[in-house]
Amino acid sequence: MKTRTRNVIIICTCLILAVSESFAQSTGTFDTVIASNVFQQSSSSGTNYFMGKLGVGTATPTQRLTVNGSLAISYGNKVKITRQDGEETGQMYMSGSGTDLKLDAASGLGTIGLRIDGVDELFINSAGDVGIGTVTPSVPLHIKNSASDKLRLTSTVSGDWNYMSFYQNSDRQWYLGNMADSNSFVIGNDIAPYSHFTITQAGNVSIGTNYPSARLHVNGDGRFDQGVSYVKKLGDLSMGSFTNGL
Repeated sequence: MKTRTRNVIIICTCLILAVSESFAQSTGTFDTVIASNVFQQSSSSGTNYFMGKLGVGTATPTQRLTVNGSLAISYGNKVKITRQDGEETGQMYMSGSGTDLKLDAASGLGTIGLRIDGVDELFINSAGDVGIGTVTPSVPLHIKNSASDKLRLTSTVSGDWNYMSFYQNSDRQWYLGNMADSNSFVIGNDIAPYSHFTITQAGNVSIGTNYPSARLHVNGDGRFDQGVSYVKKLGDLSMGSFTNGL
């Protein structure tokens, strides 16, 4: 089926569109539809443009461009987003070897956000701070929600260490998390005995050893500047050498 009332031919990248007051070309289904009276030409600049809605793969476009099907953009090309005044505010493109997808906000012009059902869920400001549940992150990672469990670290390897590390430049200073073989919570660094503070799941606490055998197990010297109060005898108390008259 072909209907044409005005002959205007546009040739663009080997795709020929016949534009008229009402144009449609079909081989059983509509391939390209351009609403009536939408093609304009500026007499001063010679620029051609559309004022209406363009449908690709649909006969009823609802937006300026409605595509019913996949849209492919080859590597090296970009999808640019601009304001009405023409100022570029962002772009989406492939980088690297064509395997990395990047969403790029223009420098100093704005932020990047992800909304779900009208609610801001993920937000990146112009300084690179990331907000989850907040649009005003004040630190590199700012999480805000009503859940008690704000952050969860899950290891997919059974019996493996699961911890967070704290670095100064490229040097690890401290780590904290659970120990592989006992699921005890540890705080340590890369200086022996590595795990300097340990709490077992039974509630035993150790300093200087990974495996406390009592409620408090200290492997090393201890110092109490204000003395020690002995409330109730739970067993035999044995002491070795003392200094300073203790």
